[in-house]
Amino acid sequence: MIIYKAKNKAKKSCMLTITVLAFMIVPIMLSSCTSLGGSSRSDTYIPLKPQVVFRQGDEVKKNSRLPTFIAPTITGEVVNTSKYDTNIFLLNFWSIRCGPCIKEIPYLEKLFQEFKGNGLKIISVNTDQASTEDVFRFIENKGFDLNYDILTDPDLVLSSVFTKWFVPVTILIDSNGVMRYNHTGFTSRDYEKYRKLIKALIKERG
Repeated sequence: MIIYKAKNKAKKSCMLTITVLAFMIVPIMLSSCTSLGGSSRSDTYIPLKPQVVFRQGDEVKKNSRLPTFIAPTITGEVVNTSKYDTNIFLLNFWSIRCGPCIKEIPYLEKLFQEFKGNGLKIISVNTDQASTEDVFRFIENKGFDLNYDILTDPDLVLSSVFTKWFVPVTILIDSNGVMRYNHTGFTSRDYEKYRKLIKALIKERG
């Protein structure tokens, strides 16, 4: 059971309270996988659910290298973050029942359109344990035209690793796979902050 409720209006974030009886994070061999835009689906391994790979030294904290993951998108493609060795990427966790999450969605699209030419990747993870069809329907009903990668997390595998059960959560990762920024909640002021941080990471990468 998942319950979202408002918490701390100043931060405009939502709390995710979760009871999980059991789950298992299954490492896989990444050499058999290709990134989005790689080979055709016929020779691309697409897992049914997200899978996280911890390498030696990986930690989920600021200024540490994050574990990689591979997961299917709602369009049937595959995201494999081990292939993002030269990309800056933004990892976002959201719920259809969270007001600040919904407000943030069009701003994420603006960021993607502005910086995709600089190699920015955006991965948006829905935490509702919803079906792909439910997420598609929500996006269509809201009239969103989204071009970045959207995943579902039915067993909360990614959510359990990268969040503390609050949404929205936005994480910025540099081209070395290191977490440089982690923020919970969203207001329009955060959009400008993200722009400045992304520009700085692009400049730093060279």
